[in-house]
Amino acid sequence: QKYGINDIPLILQDLQLNNEGTQLFHQNDPIFIGKRLFVNGQESPYLNVARGWIRLRILNASISRGYELRLDNDQDILVIAKDQGFLPEAKTVKSVFVGMGERVEILIDLNEGENISLIAGKKRDFFDKVSLFFDSDGQLFDNTVLEFRPEGLVSVFSGKPTLQSSNMAVLPTNIAKTREFHLDTTNAMINQKRFDPRRVDVYAKQGTVERWIISSSSPTGFRIQGAKFIIETVNDQATPLNELVWEDTLWINGKVQILVQFENLSSNTRPFIFGSSDLMQADKGSIGLIVVQ
Repeated sequence: QKYGINDIPLILQDLQLNNEGTQLFHQNDPIFIGKRLFVNGQESPYLNVARGWIRLRILNASISRGYELRLDNDQDILVIAKDQGFLPEAKTVKSVFVGMGERVEILIDLNEGENISLIAGKKRDFFDKVSLFFDSDGQLFDNTVLEFRPEGLVSVFSGKPTLQSSNMAVLPTNIAKTREFHLDTTNAMINQKRFDPRRVDVYAKQGTVERWIISSSSPTGFRIQGAKFIIETVNDQATPLNELVWEDTLWINGKVQILVQFENLSSNTRPFIFGSSDLMQADKGSIGLIVVQ
């Protein structure tokens, strides 16, 4: 694969602009939901690309919005990596959700067919677009992430790619400690506390693994700095072994249980941060400090 040719980074961000193109932002709002989607700084971009498999490295750089990504022709997507590592094997899906701050890498087969688009949310028809003109209800005016315009002959290498990686995630068995965290999204608090730069919320030992049980009052994102984790269960359902992957950001919709591995040192003067990946929530106090010794 060639970076920038069939290996493409996509940075997604929703914005709210006035008629002069100035960004609108209300700091006191609990969340920020923009109506216009920009991808690598462009609205509704397209890409002329040779037929074959294309790799997309996607980053959700939005403040409060997550994206359910799919192809508008309902074609399969192969998920190969998230955040800090590769999956044990490519996962075939119709859609993939990317929360704030999350990274995901996918493969798309563009060997056959006409133009197709990667979209956020459901495919829209003419009447959907007309209704959004009058009442968007927080939805994007245009939910096209990227339109692909395949060119040329079918690639000789048109078979499904194989995935090989030497850094696969394995469930740790020696758990040093279990902690529980509840994110109150109404009041921007974690375990009924707001961020205090003078308070260390978590002391951990380098090289250890902890089990964190995380819940929230409404769906939101969560991140850990300076560490990595495996999602053990989601709403008490175990993650299949062929989907285990090292991550540092996740989406909470109920309860998530993770195994956190602390590999990097921090200090009282240079602590790591954990908490909400929604920057509006984090700015209001929904974060904490970690010292790893």
